[in-house]
Amino acid sequence: MTDAELADIGLTRADLHVAVAVPFGRDPTVKLRAIASERADTIEDLARQVG
Repeated sequence: MTDAELADIGLTRADLHVAVAVPFGRDPTVKLRAIASERADTIEDLARQVG
């Protein structure tokens, strides 16, 4: 995926490196989902503070 495509789903290329480091046998998409969700929550919190 391109960096733009990753950004569309709330991830960065560095997030993929974090997910690859997940222990063998664990689902890396769980980690990616958590990263994207946390980032979205942070952005929403910042938007509320500005508004």
